[in-house]
Amino acid sequence: EIQLIEMRTNFLPILEAHGVDLVLTGHSHVYERSYLLDGHYGLSTSLLPGMKKDPGNGRPTGTGAYGKPTAGQSPHEGTVYIVAGNGGQPGAFQADAPHPAMFVSLANNGSVVLDLNGNRLDATFVRETGAIDDTFSLVKGTVSGNLPPSVSVTSPSDGATFQAPPSVSLTSSASDAGGVTSVSYYSGATLIGINVISPYPVLWSNPPAGSHRITARATDNGGLVSISAPVFITVTP
Repeated sequence: EIQLIEMRTNFLPILEAHGVDLVLTGHSHVYERSYLLDGHYGLSTSLLPGMKKDPGNGRPTGTGAYGKPTAGQSPHEGTVYIVAGNGGQPGAFQADAPHPAMFVSLANNGSVVLDLNGNRLDATFVRETGAIDDTFSLVKGTVSGNLPPSVSVTSPSDGATFQAPPSVSLTSSASDAGGVTSVSYYSGATLIGINVISPYPVLWSNPPAGSHRITARATDNGGLVSISAPVFITVTP
């Protein structure tokens, strides 16, 4: 499944960095709907609690609609992912289903109905019988409550080159109204290290030769996570 792995690893960061709210996909003959997610680019085993911007069901009559602080386009405030390829034929799931990033997974016929009104999106999964088996709402411009932290990589600089075998010093600037509890660094989807004290230094010893996409992920005292803009470095043999 290398194409699917590469799609998630390389393309999802672009979508989330540009503030995409909803991603609709097909092919699989099932219905699946994720939580409000950000930063989950690895295998299913790499999903962390902080990657769920909202771990609830997204329903106003349940745990509440998913909320995004910015009314317009803003990066890393959360995206909902839907698989809906079940309009004509129901399918089946793998033995290890459901995927942990999905709030609901159903192997039934049905269609997804989207209603948009101003800053609100309502999504409904309607079965072939007319029954409603899933709903969620997404509201943009919600500024109440805890907001995600801000974070940027301060070292190394974008485009830096190192000669192997190097030790690369990573630092970041992070802030949050309630306080930043930790900053973790990733090369692609691979964790490099974590620090809890500003400027959150981590020493990356002996990174492999090649090009690396470095990001920092800050977690605040309420469990919300933000991901920095990427920094690209090269390690030469």
